[in-house]
Amino acid sequence: MNQTTVTRTTVLIVEDDLELSRMARDMVEECGLEALECASGQAAHDQLAARAHDIRALFTDVALGDSIDGVALALTTAERYPWISICVTSGQSATRPDALPLKVRFISKPWRAAEVLAFVEGA
Repeated sequence: MNQTTVTRTTVLIVEDDLELSRMARDMVEECGLEALECASGQAAHDQLAARAHDIRALFTDVALGDSIDGVALALTTAERYPWISICVTSGQSATRPDALPLKVRFISKPWRAAEVLAFVEGA
């Protein structure tokens, strides 16, 4: 029997702060993965619809400034694309949002490189 292994190589970074997005991108690329950056929940939703088969992990901020926040994005992603590892971050609260599924990791800001790298490498 011939089995095909699917290798997902992309981490979708959803962060409306350009500097933080670039920092996360650099960390993801240091792990040898492709980083795809979006500044809004809607843009991330569109990328997931188009490229979910390539995406290994979602790294998103809670507050995104549009109608789809990071918690809603995490919930939708967990339901529609269960193979995608998810990490939600927040600079507004050090407490994990209650609505997040148990499989979703939460990191409060400011996050440390070691936390981001551990998530990406474990995805």
